[in-house]
Amino acid sequence: MNELYSQEAGTGQWNYWGDNMDLYLVKAFVQAIRQGEQVPSSGEDGMRSAAVALAGYQSIETGHPVKLFN
Repeated sequence: MNELYSQEAGTGQWNYWGDNMDLYLVKAFVQAIRQGEQVPSSGEDGMRSAAVALAGYQSIETGHPVKLFN
């Protein structure tokens, strides 16, 4: 996804291109559940991704690096 400035609209607009990765993630998850296999992304993967995003926000607010995971 790209954000491009449109002179016609006078503002930035989202420009979608390429594959819909969210769709592929959901399809892979459903397929794994149906076939009794391990899901491609675990709850721990999601938790760690959220921790990285929150650390980024904290770093911006404080102006300092934030330590991730021990």
